[in-house]
Amino acid sequence: MKFSKYKLLLSLCISLSAYAEAPIKVNGKVIDPDLFETIVKLNVKKGIKDDAALRSVVKEELIVQEVLNQKALDLKIEKDPVIKMRLEQSRKSMLNELFIEKYLNEHPVTDADIQKEYQNQEVLLKDANQYNLKVIVLADKAKADEVQKKLNQGSDFADLAKTYSVDTSKNSGGDLGWVLPNQVIAPVANVMKNLAKGSASIEPIQTQVGWHIIKVDGKRAFQIPSLEEQRQNLQSFLKQQRAREYVKSLRDAAEVK
Repeated sequence: MKFSKYKLLLSLCISLSAYAEAPIKVNGKVIDPDLFETIVKLNVKKGIKDDAALRSVVKEELIVQEVLNQKALDLKIEKDPVIKMRLEQSRKSMLNELFIEKYLNEHPVTDADIQKEYQNQEVLLKDANQYNLKVIVLADKAKADEVQKKLNQGSDFADLAKTYSVDTSKNSGGDLGWVLPNQVIAPVANVMKNLAKGSASIEPIQTQVGWHIIKVDGKRAFQIPSLEEQRQNLQSFLKQQRAREYVKSLRDAAEVK
């Protein structure tokens, strides 16, 4: 009985140490074990399972990173003025990103904040309409006039979008799906709201990103999603808003000469 008991304990010890990592050495340099574990934990927070496969991927990425870093240092590329400048900008950008992340962790968006924003959105969108919108985007007025003429003469909107549009929506015949007025550029929204179902703009619309020709295939009252459906979107929106406001407060308080 004692023998089998000790066998069981030994088995448990082996199991518990299955993911223990031996120090990783690359050309004699040890990769910080804390860095390895931190990266694993960050991936776990994203929903990835902590298993041998994840640890193998993290290990390989760190090895490649270290190999490249060692080679770059051997060649002393950080001495190049342009590279030195870019490294400094990267350092600042990363530091700024981590600083904002720390600020948001210390000033989190609460459930009350989310509920309040949802109520604000309910008021703003109470009587809103959605439009099933198609769009053709042209880079210049001459091409826009040419395409508009073809449309006015009876050419198919989707075919024209696939042939002439410079927007990625050309692949779907210019179809943007159902949109709210505040989800499209203001000049386009202004025309869109005044078009009847099945009708198209009669002349190109000038915007800051080119010339637009649009068609409204449908119109309906907007159905506001539930709070739970919108929770993640609202949280992200409020985080971004809070970060922008904080950055603005720092900028406004800065002495600039």
